[in-house]
Amino acid sequence: MSWTEAQSYCRDKHTDLVTINDRNEQNDINQLIQRENSSAGRVWIGLKDTWIWSLSDSDFYRENESHKGFVSVQEQKDWTEAQKHCTQYHTDLASVRNATENHQIQNIITSPEQAWIGLYRSWVWSDNSNFTFKPWKSNEPNIGAKNDSICASTGISDEGRWTDELCRELHHFVCYDGE
Repeated sequence: MSWTEAQSYCRDKHTDLVTINDRNEQNDINQLIQRENSSAGRVWIGLKDTWIWSLSDSDFYRENESHKGFVSVQEQKDWTEAQKHCTQYHTDLASVRNATENHQIQNIITSPEQAWIGLYRSWVWSDNSNFTFKPWKSNEPNIGAKNDSICASTGISDEGRWTDELCRELHHFVCYDGE
């Protein structure tokens, strides 16, 4: 199954694709894979590369709708430093929710012709828990796909180290059971 199909199956029949928080949980998954399906080279886990807005508080927009505006900062910074600046002196980097806001932002950008907004790509667990344990295989993640969704898999080889895969690839998978 693809990652999306695996996630749907797990959510329908169990709880969700598995989240792995430490080496012990990874070892448990490896033992489960060996016990249940030793022919599976790799299995899907609940980790996916996705686009996220840095200002994730949706209440901000409801509470400040009439007072919300955009500020163009005329300083050169990388994305992380730009976000720190915005959270310190304003609210956060801009989230663009519609064409009107996109046009407003285009109108206040002067020079250079590009400016950071609050959209970034990050690895997230399908159950939205924190992503702290990161046992990537050497040189992983390494897919730089721009238009494809990227998900993570684990296997019994390489001591369960993770690899990034295109989500549309077919793998076995590991679910949580909420009971």
